Amino acid sequence: MLVAVLGDAHAHADALEAVMDAAQAAGAQELWSLGDMVGGGPDPGRVVALTRGRCAMALLGNHDYGATGSVDPARLAEPGSAGYRSIELARTTLGDEAVDWLRSRKPAARRDGVQCWHGSPRNAVWEFVGQSNAGACLAAQRAPLGLVGHTHVAGAWQATGGSRARGSTSSLASRSTSAPASGC
Repeated sequence: MLVAVLGDAHAHADALEAVMDAAQAAGAQELWSLGDMVGGGPDPGRVVALTRGRCAMALLGNHDYGATGSVDPARLAEPGSAGYRSIELARTTLGDEAVDWLRSRKPAARRDGVQCWHGSPRNAVWEFVGQSNAGACLAAQRAPLGLVGHTHVAGAWQATGGSRARGSTSSLASRSTSAPASGC
């Protein structure tokens, strides 16, 4: 089965829909979301609806937690910042049904022998996986293949023994302004 895995749409509905359409046009039989449907963009409701309607598996990310009221948005962004206001936008515009659906999501899932996390195997919500902790995260992983979102950086890691790993991030991602190595 061909699966397209996406994550961190951050309320950018037009971009998400374009990616979903392209994946299905390329033959993807299922779409999986690694979370962070909201926070950042202008259309949290539409992104939640697209994810709910089209993804066979959808995880809850840290920004999604913020939108449900389960975590203080100040943990995600500085009060008054654009990031903070985007969580407030999601909190005020998402309907009860969308919030209830978000609350029913988990930050980790196993599907077809693949373990998926929003964050990492060690902390499914908050931890970023990168060069410094990839080995420890792989050591905590129990499935032969694991997928994580949260970092906004495409990468691949392979365990080399103990808590060491080899791998890299994509050259495109290394040029981007991505998330920090730790935090949320």
